[in-house]
Amino acid sequence: MSCRSRALALFAVPLAFSFALTSCQDGNDPAATTPPSESPATSSPTASPSPTKSQPPKPVPASAEGPAKNIPVPEMPDAAKQNSKNGAISFAEHYFEVVNYSIATTTTDELKKLTSRQCKLCAEQLIDPIDAAVDIKAWQVGGEYDYDFVDLLEPVDNKAVAIFNFDAAAQKLYREPHKVLKTWERVNHQVVSFELKFTKDWEVTKIVIPKN
Repeated sequence: MSCRSRALALFAVPLAFSFALTSCQDGNDPAATTPPSESPATSSPTASPSPTKSQPPKPVPASAEGPAKNIPVPEMPDAAKQNSKNGAISFAEHYFEVVNYSIATTTTDELKKLTSRQCKLCAEQLIDPIDAAVDIKAWQVGGEYDYDFVDLLEPVDNKAVAIFNFDAAAQKLYREPHKVLKTWERVNHQVVSFELKFTKDWEVTKIVIPKN
């Protein structure tokens, strides 16, 4: 006879045994000898199922139906942590990415980490409007920046100035699904400079947008 294959937990454990059993009888017993059992076919090993990896939640962008969900925070490049020309450029580009993240998620925690309290325009133009939206449980749709790096003034005394061209997408503010609270038109062909300072890390100390 044979023991059937079976699976335990996530591991398939094939088991196969065959035995030839012969019944021994007394010589005076007329009973016939039991014939040997047929050998069973060897069970094929069962492939172990691959363990299921937990997938990160699917990002959901903000829309007229509701705020964004599960948007990953931009990861700062290692280069952006260096006190050098390339480090300043990398940080400034990362700062723009965090600005876009803040707009997309209606949050400012990450942006505040990279921004000096001395930067008045950072507060007035970026941080305060988002915090005001949070206070009334509103969310933003659109408004992200499309930017191109132009130039960097060489770092002197741990300071640098990064210059960008940018456009900003049209933006809407919602407090309830499909009910627009406020709108902003698209902004095209603007120039902005970030004044940076390096202490333990880079931070934005001032934003300058030339008046047309």
